[in-house]
Amino acid sequence: MSGTIILWISVIWLPALLFLLLRNETKWKKGIAAGVTFPYEGQQHPEVQARLRRFRKQMGWLCLALTAAALPCLFLPSFSLSFAFWGFWLFACILLPYVPYVLCNRDLKRLKQVHGWNRLGQQPAPIPKEAIPPFRRLPVWFFLPPVLLSLLPLLWDRALWPSSVIMALCQVLFFLCYRYTYRDRPEQVGEDLDRTKALTALRRRNWNLVWGVCAYCLAGCSLVLGLPPLQGLPALLLFFALAILMTAVCLAAEFRTRKQQETLSQSVGGDPYRDEDDRWLLGLFYYNPRDRHLFVNARTGLNTTVNLARPAGKVLTALGLACLLALPFLGPALNAYAQTPLLLTVTSQEITAGQNGEDYTLSCTQVASAQLLEELPPHLGRTHGTGMDTLLKGTFSAPSLGSVQVALDPTCPPFLLLTTHDGRHYLFGTRTPQETVRCYEAILASL
Repeated sequence: MSGTIILWISVIWLPALLFLLLRNETKWKKGIAAGVTFPYEGQQHPEVQARLRRFRKQMGWLCLALTAAALPCLFLPSFSLSFAFWGFWLFACILLPYVPYVLCNRDLKRLKQVHGWNRLGQQPAPIPKEAIPPFRRLPVWFFLPPVLLSLLPLLWDRALWPSSVIMALCQVLFFLCYRYTYRDRPEQVGEDLDRTKALTALRRRNWNLVWGVCAYCLAGCSLVLGLPPLQGLPALLLFFALAILMTAVCLAAEFRTRKQQETLSQSVGGDPYRDEDDRWLLGLFYYNPRDRHLFVNARTGLNTTVNLARPAGKVLTALGLACLLALPFLGPALNAYAQTPLLLTVTSQEITAGQNGEDYTLSCTQVASAQLLEELPPHLGRTHGTGMDTLLKGTFSAPSLGSVQVALDPTCPPFLLLTTHDGRHYLFGTRTPQETVRCYEAILASL
C-alpha cells in the first residue's frame, strides 16, 4: 500500500500544474495568448476574450476530472494493478489538456484572420545581438562538483555503481542541456531596445538559476540514496524534500519569467510587432526550414523546443511521442516481466537462481552456510534493481546483513539465505515452497 501511495503522490499534482501553466497561456505575454499573436485592439476584442474564458473553463473541468480519476487509485491493494492504471492515467494527463489548447489556438487564428489582424509581413527591424550585453554563462567547472558528489557513494559501497553512474551521467546531460539548448538571441517583441534587453536578461538569469539548482539538488539525491546512515524513511523524506525543492525552483523561475514578460510587454500595441504564428504549428511545434538551429526558445516562459524542420528535430520529436505512446503499455509490460518464472536449481557443482535461472550462479564450494527463512530480513531496502509486489531482484540491503543479492517473490515464502566464505549474502526463492525447501536440503547435503 505504501508503494502505491508514493507512486500516485509523485504525479497526482500534475493536472493542477498543467492547469496553472495552460491557464497562464491566456495572459498576454509579448502580445501572445494560446500561441496566437494579436495587436492591442485584438487582445481586448470581446470575441477573443470570450474564447479565452471558455478555454480556461474547459481546462478547469478537465484537470479536476483527471485529479478525481486518480484519487481512487491511491487505495488499490495491488501495486502492480495500480502501476498499470498509473501508465494510462499519466498518458491521459499529459495528452488531454492540450486538446482544448489546440482548439482554442485554431479558433483564435480564425478570428485573427477574419478581423485582419495578421502582421506576418510587417515584422519590426531585427535588433542585432551586438546591441545586447553578452550572455554570462555558468562556467564548466560549476557542473564538476555535482558529478563528483554523485559518484561519492562508490567510496563506501561499490554495489551502488548503477545508481551513482546514472546520476553522474544525468549531471553531464544537465550541462549539455544548459549549454546547447538555449538559443542566444534577443527576446524581441517590438523595436524598443530597452525592453528587449530587459526580456533577454530576465530569461538568461532564470536559465542559469534553474540548471544550477537542478544540478546540485540531483547530486544531493544521489548522496541521500547512498549514505549508509540514511536508510528507509529518513532517506525517502530527504529525497522527496530535495525533489520538491528542485521542482519549486523550476516552477518559480518559469512563472517569474512569464509574469515579467507579461508586465514588460503590456505597452506593446502599435506597429510594428513580432508575429511568428506561421512558424508555430498548433501553437506548440516550431517549424522553420530557414532556421538552421535545432533548439529554439519557446515563445513565452523559460522553456526550449526543437525545430521540426531539421532532421534531428523530427527524430527527437518522434522519440518523445514514442515514449508518450508507450506509457499505457508500461504497466502491463512490467507485470508480465514480474510474472516471469523464478527458478532455483542446485547441482553437485553449482547453484543458479533468478528469472529463468539466469541471474545468479554460485559454485557450491563458495557457500559457507545456508538458512531457510519464513520472513524477509527486517527493513530490507532496495539499493538498485526491481522492487514489485511479486518480484524483488537486484542489490538490496538490510541492517542485519548489509548488502545482499536478491531474486525472489516476496509473497511466496520460505526464502533461502546463502552466505559465502568471503562474507557475501544471497537471498533466493521460488514461487513453489516445496521446491525452495528441496533446494535448501540439497545445499545442506553438499556442505
